[in-house]
Amino acid sequence: MDLSTARRDRASVSGTPHLYVLILMASTTVLNVMDRQLMAVLIDPIKRDLGVSDAAMGLLTGTSFVILHVGASIPIAIWADRGVRRSIIALGLGLWSGLTMLTGFARGFTEMFVIRVGVGIGEASGGGPAQSLLTDTFPPERRATALAVLVMGGPLGSMVAFAGAFIAFRRSDLR
Repeated sequence: MDLSTARRDRASVSGTPHLYVLILMASTTVLNVMDRQLMAVLIDPIKRDLGVSDAAMGLLTGTSFVILHVGASIPIAIWADRGVRRSIIALGLGLWSGLTMLTGFARGFTEMFVIRVGVGIGEASGGGPAQSLLTDTFPPERRATALAVLVMGGPLGSMVAFAGAFIAFRRSDLR
């Protein structure tokens, strides 16, 4: 990372309370994990709706997402080191949010598979760039706490997903 990138990112949050940036990044992590967990929790109704096998659902909830999520994480992190992190995070959030919405309109396994690949790529923008932004935003003595709060968004996202799925199962015929 060069100094101009660090200065540009610091300037982008100057005047903004550090806590605000932290809350936004942790909220992004909550959404990121919640999306993944909802697919796993709703696997049986989705399987029945699409009329596919357990193996197909394994590909849909695991392989389609993970391969490109992991593969995209490295170039996105490199891009974040050279670009404006907040814009990269916003672009990824918009991409994965739009594609998550499209998941509900998928008419078949292949469509859903391709959409989930895109979600995986979009969600890759939520990890490295958020950590890098927080590292540039918080002084060294407060950095560990900020990163710990960011990571806590994961379990919180899981809890929100499971609570939402519980409510959906109780109020519908998804069972």
